[in-house]
Amino acid sequence: MAGVAEHFLTVTAADSVAKLLANDSLVGVSTWADEVRNRDHPLHSRFAYATPWHYVDIELNEKSYDASLDCPDSNCVVAAINRSIVTLRSRDSTEEAKTIALKFLVHFVGDMHQPFHCYDNHDHGGGSILVDFFGDSDNLHHVWNEMIIERGNITERELLRQLKGENRDRIAGSINIEQWANESHAIAVDAARTVPKNHRLDARYMKKYAPIVKQRLCLAGIRLAKILNMIYG
Repeated sequence: MAGVAEHFLTVTAADSVAKLLANDSLVGVSTWADEVRNRDHPLHSRFAYATPWHYVDIELNEKSYDASLDCPDSNCVVAAINRSIVTLRSRDSTEEAKTIALKFLVHFVGDMHQPFHCYDNHDHGGGSILVDFFGDSDNLHHVWNEMIIERGNITERELLRQLKGENRDRIAGSINIEQWANESHAIAVDAARTVPKNHRLDARYMKKYAPIVKQRLCLAGIRLAKILNMIYG
């Protein structure tokens, strides 16, 4: 996803990102927000407060995001993305604060487009739903996080090929973080409800949802680029 975003940055945005990241890349820092969650990471205690920022618990039966219900004290991915944008746009933000905000932004835009980061049925975003995925036992959250991507061989090259010739601005739509969360929530609700009673996910599940996973990855990439191009011109 981050590689897709890099491909569609303006020259000015790409230069600004490179300056903030000390010539690292969006891809290179895309997992940083997860890495600092590890208790063994030297920065874990400093950033432990950000753990709730990776997701938003929109309940299964809710129709759409409601900040008062789903984002208490602004501790959710919707608010975190908006905060990162504000920090990056502010002339009063320090370089360090902007660098951290950028690292968070890259990761959280990706998280938000993984549907089970915007869903909850008191099951840890699908993490407590055990399934059999082509003979491998795991949970539904992980299936959507990695296993569909791996089995479908969904690569950055494939995503860029899919986007070639498309009107990316039209596909991305406006920068509407709440709407992006609603999109993911609707997909997750459908994906959870269509898990068979025997919890075996097979070729039919892949046929239905692999194209959606690919679409969400494409959207995450072009929308992240759109945010950064908006910030930096």
